[in-house]
This record gives sequence, C-alpha cells and structure tokens, in this order.
Amino acid sequence: MGRKILIVSDDFSEASNMETSLKKVGFDTDIMLNENRLVDHIITFNPDLIIGFGRGQKVSSLSLGRKIADYPKYQGKVILILPQGLKAGKVELDKIRKDVLLEDPVDSEKLIKWISQLLSLDSGNLLNKYKKFPISDLAFKEPDPERKKKYMKFLNLSVDIKETSHDRKEIRSRQKALSDSWDLSFLRSLDELKKQFTRALFRK
Repeated sequence: MGRKILIVSDDFSEASNMETSLKKVGFDTDIMLNENRLVDHIITFNPDLIIGFGRGQKVSSLSLGRKIADYPKYQGKVILILPQGLKAGKVELDKIRKDVLLEDPVDSEKLIKWISQLLSLDSGNLLNKYKKFPISDLAFKEPDPERKKKYMKFLNLSVDIKETSHDRKEIRSRQKALSDSWDLSFLRSLDELKKQFTRALFRK
C-alpha cells in the first residue's frame, strides 16, 4: 500500500494502540508525542495523513490543527479527534486545518473507514485485514500454571540479613591486613612511571 500516517498525540498508550491497528492493515506509521517541530517531521516523514488528538500542553487537537493550517505546503489529509466534552466555537474551528473532525473515543473500525475514504482506499479490504488480527490477541496472557508453579519457589525466598551480611569489623580488619601487605615503594615507583609515560605521550 505504501501510505504513510503520522499519529500526533500526548497519550503514548492510545497512540501505540492506534499504530498497532494501522500497521496490521498495511500502513507505514510514525508517532509524535509532542507537536513541537511538527513541520520538520512532516517534511522528513511526508505523511499522506495526519491523525491528531490531545488536550495537554504537549499536544492539543486545536493547536495542532492551527499549526497544520499555518503550513500550507502540506497537501495531505488531516483527522483531528477532539477530547470528549471539549467545546470549540465556529471561529476557532475555522482557524484549524481538518478534513474530518471526530470526538473521542473513536473505535478502530470507524477510524479505518474514515482513513479509507480520505485516501480513496477499499474500506472493506482494510477491515477484513484488521479483523484477522484483533487487538485482544496482542494482550499479555496469564502465564502457564505449571511454569508459574515452577518459579514460585524463587519468588518466595526469605533472606536472613544477619546471616548473609558481612560483619563491618571483619571487613575493616581484612582491608587493613591487605593494605599492610602492599609494597608502598613499588607503588610509588609505578605511579612515577605512569606520570613519565603521560608526559612523553603528550610531548611535542
């Protein structure tokens, strides 16, 4: 298919779920979690469609729509998803760039239908692909009971701190015995050789 979709959202979880849905029907996708440098990303990724949703400081659906409107060189399509309950007046909506304006939540099948319409694709074909791999199949499953039982003994280990901890006096005693065995004269000569080597290394 080769169509590119840029997802711009401040919600990583929702953006990832949407990306999963779109990738499995054949789209090339990318995610932005911040609308800053949007134009740079449009230039480098060159998306056929931008999907934007958010109500925070990093991404705001309305702010994103205004930024896209301020960059007339972008000729692709735009779907903006407004947070549930967000009210926007006609004057504000006239300032944003959008081909479709939806309200959150938007289910995947509905979104795929809109994408198909905007990009002149066969929605039936895309939906058939999507239904072959439902999102629920990607969720983490409960571990196998036998495997879980096998590893429970490692999860329930009790640790005796007194038994496993080292005595501080004993550690200090061993450190002193070790330091007493050092040949300080040899160490000083070794240190001097290191200095001479360093000076020779950087000498012009």
